[in-house]
Amino acid sequence: MRTERLIVSGGALSVAAICTAGELAPPPGPVEPTGRFGPRIEINQANTPGDNDLTPSLYKITEPGSYYLGGNVSGAANKHGIEIAADGVTIDLMGFEMRGFLPPPPLAGASLDGIMASVPVANVHIYNGSLQTWGGSGIDLLSAENSSLRNIRASNNSDGGLRVGNGGVVIGCSARDNGGIGIAASVSSTVSNNVAVSNGSHGIQAWHGSVVSQNAAQSNGGDGFNLAARTLIRHNTASFSGGNGISLSQGCLVLENLCLLNGNNGDGAGIHSTNNRNRIDGNAVYGNDRGIDVDWNDSLIIRNTATLNTINYDIAADNRFGPIVDLTGLVVPAVSGSSAPSSVVTSDPWANFSY
Repeated sequence: MRTERLIVSGGALSVAAICTAGELAPPPGPVEPTGRFGPRIEINQANTPGDNDLTPSLYKITEPGSYYLGGNVSGAANKHGIEIAADGVTIDLMGFEMRGFLPPPPLAGASLDGIMASVPVANVHIYNGSLQTWGGSGIDLLSAENSSLRNIRASNNSDGGLRVGNGGVVIGCSARDNGGIGIAASVSSTVSNNVAVSNGSHGIQAWHGSVVSQNAAQSNGGDGFNLAARTLIRHNTASFSGGNGISLSQGCLVLENLCLLNGNNGDGAGIHSTNNRNRIDGNAVYGNDRGIDVDWNDSLIIRNTATLNTINYDIAADNRFGPIVDLTGLVVPAVSGSSAPSSVVTSDPWANFSY
């Protein structure tokens, strides 16, 4: 005797035969792949073509799919590490390192980029690993739209650290000691919760219409943050930059950032507006060559604080700003108790302060 029962498995309904005593169960069907998204493809040092192959990369991806590193990978002269030439590629670096090849001077033949998109592609996702000492960039996805980098560490690469194309996402990454820009993001990208330290050019650069939030940029040779037009930058820290802490173009919204001790190359502002129609609101600038420097007109500057800058505020004509209140030298008694009068000498909610 045999009965049938509906069984829920993996979100799908199936009919299973339940056999009573004395009756054999039917033989099992073919075994299906157990991976939730199907099989993944391994990339390792053994299955890269190596120096004897004439292709410009150790490993070339030409089909969509999920790939992963099976171990550390070492670069070769005049080759990229992984070349991407297909849409819909995910690479899990599995915590491993891709190390490039930089010959000692005067020898030539350094490796190229660690990972790069060689043709216009889309929907590339790379995560969880490190790339260092490549002759180009650690990862260059400028020609890859709608792509993302997460939990990547790029260091000591001769050119840039990490690059993404239009609509890119860079989250939770670090770029340190690269020769060029630490993190570069193209139009309408999101750059969040990253660290850029001691790169030869700008720490983080974002193009038009991007969102830049909760990053730290320190000791970079150029600007801490270099922004194109119509970019939102909020809750970031820029310190010890060779140039400006934050440099912005037109129509940007600059909210609640901390910029301190920028201008190490002799000329730099905490925040430098190089075009018009920006809103600079609620920022703290400390110890820079210039605190807030606005070169063009029609920007709005409100609720900022500036201290110990060579010039706290340097604002061109025809801008709009709240009153700039100088609190330096103000003698304020100590407080011990439950109340005290205000020491900011204004009740204007839009006031900027020097202190």
